[in-house]
Amino acid sequence: MPNEFYKKIGKGKNVLFLHGWGEDKNTWLPVIDYLKENFTCWIVDLPSFGANLASESILTPMDYAVWIKNFVSNKKITNYHLVGHSFGGRIAICLANIDSEKIRSLVLYGTPGFPEKTALVPKIIARLYKLFSLGGLPFLKFLKRNRVYLKFLMSLYSDDYKNSHGQLRKVFLAAINYDLTKQMEQINVPTNIINGERDKIVSTATAEKMHTIIRNNQLRVVPLGSHFVHIENPLLFSGILINFFNEK
Repeated sequence: MPNEFYKKIGKGKNVLFLHGWGEDKNTWLPVIDYLKENFTCWIVDLPSFGANLASESILTPMDYAVWIKNFVSNKKITNYHLVGHSFGGRIAICLANIDSEKIRSLVLYGTPGFPEKTALVPKIIARLYKLFSLGGLPFLKFLKRNRVYLKFLMSLYSDDYKNSHGQLRKVFLAAINYDLTKQMEQINVPTNIINGERDKIVSTATAEKMHTIIRNNQLRVVPLGSHFVHIENPLLFSGILINFFNEK
């Protein structure tokens, strides 16, 4: 694997970071500045992001987890702490199921672990439109050409969906409709669930639901925090990580 796909920074215990959707390995650099004196930090570009070429396959979170497991094996990384943000958190949940012997602890940060019901709304509307348009209803034909309607339809999708195209959009849909409940039930490593109080992408209710499913976990809600606490306040976020890692 070419070096541009990953970076190894620091010294000490291993920490592997998995970035969120639409991001790359460099999103973690502000946090790593506070960790590198005591931790060896591994950051990677997931397939189809950053310097990693787009995959030809439609990868599920478990497929990504297998890719990361192979990376860990190739780099001979053992006894590592695992940190996953958002989309990376989905992958981390799967990885904790298939590489638990090597994982010292797990941090699920701003992680949407359940299928996103809102994603079904546009699908239903689109299917209804297709069904009724086959009957040649004039009103529906009008809607098809109406920019206001099309703008409304796209507003139902998330920014991540709208900013994804082609194969990557299919990967996004595969991820948000992937139910990780069973994988969460099987996690057997110490877990820290972190969520911003004002996270508009992953609600605290989602984090609290995960808190009831995963064994041996603790929940930390960051006051006034958004979905990007690691960028807004890397000192605070790194402190949370260091305290958790030092307990394990």
